[in-house]
Amino acid sequence: MSDLKEQTSTDKRRGSASVNTSKISIKHRKAGEFVARESLLTELFHNPHINCVRNGFIAGFILMILRHLVDDLLHYGRPNWTFELLFLTVGQLHITIIIWSVMTFCTTFLVYYGTYIWAKSRKFSGTILKLYDMFWLLIYICYQIGLFVIPCWQVNKYQLPFACAATVILEQLRQILKTHSFVREQAGKIISPSNKSTDSQLSSEFSHFNQYLYFLYAPTLVFRDVYPRTSTIRWN
Repeated sequence: MSDLKEQTSTDKRRGSASVNTSKISIKHRKAGEFVARESLLTELFHNPHINCVRNGFIAGFILMILRHLVDDLLHYGRPNWTFELLFLTVGQLHITIIIWSVMTFCTTFLVYYGTYIWAKSRKFSGTILKLYDMFWLLIYICYQIGLFVIPCWQVNKYQLPFACAATVILEQLRQILKTHSFVREQAGKIISPSNKSTDSQLSSEFSHFNQYLYFLYAPTLVFRDVYPRTSTIRWN
């Protein structure tokens, strides 16, 4: 009986030690750490089997075009290229461009300079500072709600075709996520400057506009001031 109790206490100590170790590792883990590496597609194309699949798709696409070309020449005596389906899916393109331009302008300038004004004007203390932060937080929430609702309303109002509607909705989602990542990182810098991040890719100062602009079009949803980049660009 005593041996069973000793074994149970030993298991508990081991369990608590493993929990503490995992907590420490989580605490010191860098969130969103970026390292220089090849893209997923580049790594996949190193595999000859993946290259065979890619070449097969390309060959099939070319054969399909040639087949339709031969059929048109036999039946009509000329290539009968019609773009009705294309025009059907991307109709009202001018409205899509206007909606996208307004969303991009707001995300690019209003978000950055709004966050900049909030950060540089926090010269209060105590309750006034909390009210000031809550006021800007309310503005940010209203902006995110507007960015979520207004494009959907415009898509429904103008009954945009599938391709245009998908473009607006996907771009809307991308900008919402990018905006939240940027504002979250800047708020962490300004509100808690003492808790400096151990991530070398994230400085303790407010980010520059060119860093934010690069992040908007970089293929990532985690904001960092700098990202690891290769010395050369491979276009193939």
